[in-house]
Amino acid sequence: MAISHLRITPLSRAHGVNALQAAARYAAAVLVDHRTGERYDFSNDAGVVHQEILTSRSCGLVVWDRQSLWTAAEQAEVRKDARVAREYQIALPHELSGTERIELARRWGRFIVERHGNGVDLTVRLPPVGGDPRNHYAIVMATTRELSATGLDAKACIEFPYGDQSGPKEYGFLQRQWKQFLHEALLTTLSQQQVG
Repeated sequence: MAISHLRITPLSRAHGVNALQAAARYAAAVLVDHRTGERYDFSNDAGVVHQEILTSRSCGLVVWDRQSLWTAAEQAEVRKDARVAREYQIALPHELSGTERIELARRWGRFIVERHGNGVDLTVRLPPVGGDPRNHYAIVMATTRELSATGLDAKACIEFPYGDQSGPKEYGFLQRQWKQFLHEALLTTLSQQQVG
């Protein structure tokens, strides 16, 4: 039985988070913080199955890579306690195939981009070594600012304390939406198995 798990966590400088370091760790990549010269190398970490950067249509033909996206996110924030990113950790059902898990994670990432107008760094990972082999998951790391052809702009609405797309109302909505996506993915797989 698939477990519906969505954990939403703000990533803040107040808690010692650097967006470049977090993105490098999740994606098992090498990123450099050009402000400090710090190099974050997690390239030896195993378990990454898929990764991609998702952006909104408002970006036009501008293509963002991981380094430029998170460098811009760090540079856009001036406060020492700024929220530099938001992390969505989702459990991906072991009942789905590897391709279906990637498609489900991509659907969620695309939904976040369309809802908040920000940039998303999607990484799908295998279960941790020594852990439950059914524990497939994805990290969707999103910018806290809207993304356009000119770069990062105003804070995304989820970052505000009030309104329909912020705070507890938005969290509840996102939880319900994730359960719906999960349910639809499992139903599609089940119907295909019954037909086949």
